[in-house]
Amino acid sequence: MDRMSEIARGSLFAAAVCLLATPAAAQLHDHLKCYKVKDPSSFSATVDLRPADGATFDVDAGCTIKVRSRQVCFPVGKSLVTSTSPHLDINGQELANAFLCYKARCPASPGPVSLQMSDQFGTRTLAGLRTSTVCAPAIVGAPPVTTTTTTTLPGGTLRDCVDATPPNCDGTCNNMNLACVEQLGACVCSYYEFQPCGTLAGAPACWGLCDGTNSCLDVSGACQCGFAFE
Repeated sequence: MDRMSEIARGSLFAAAVCLLATPAAAQLHDHLKCYKVKDPSSFSATVDLRPADGATFDVDAGCTIKVRSRQVCFPVGKSLVTSTSPHLDINGQELANAFLCYKARCPASPGPVSLQMSDQFGTRTLAGLRTSTVCAPAIVGAPPVTTTTTTTLPGGTLRDCVDATPPNCDGTCNNMNLACVEQLGACVCSYYEFQPCGTLAGAPACWGLCDGTNSCLDVSGACQCGFAFE
């Protein structure tokens, strides 16, 4: 065997070793696989939707959500086997949590008449844009139980939300997901998409959410979380 043949065989062997030593790229879980579901819940919520892309979409204020999920979605990785569509190398971010999706309706607001979008299946122009669905981050199972300590509060019995007097709805809902707000001349506990104390209404009304038994209170003209007693 001549010298050139030995060099060629050595080069091929080195290339094969390099290929075997190259680790396979981890698959990106940037897609969502969604299942239709039957949800026993029957609630409603009013929310404001603030898009991350403010240049394309405006804030949708006063949207109503029917809190009965229509789909549950989980992150998946996709391996394209065959397709009759164009294929573009477009990837998203690694996703970790699940989503529950709900039917939503928003008041008419100015927005793009059409929108050119691209994904792994090509580029096309979409028309007829309107809000129809909102998906919220979710977890499988119940949230973890946290251990709390019992504390004796000074001042007596905490005022319940229904016992507060509008417009100062300063009672507690005893639930960090609910805010004590005025509705039809009464103070009621209502879901408000985790709006912090003072963002729904400033002093003296001070509507908004506080943790646990805390209430959103007017303290010297400013809204703060604290305890309201009878």
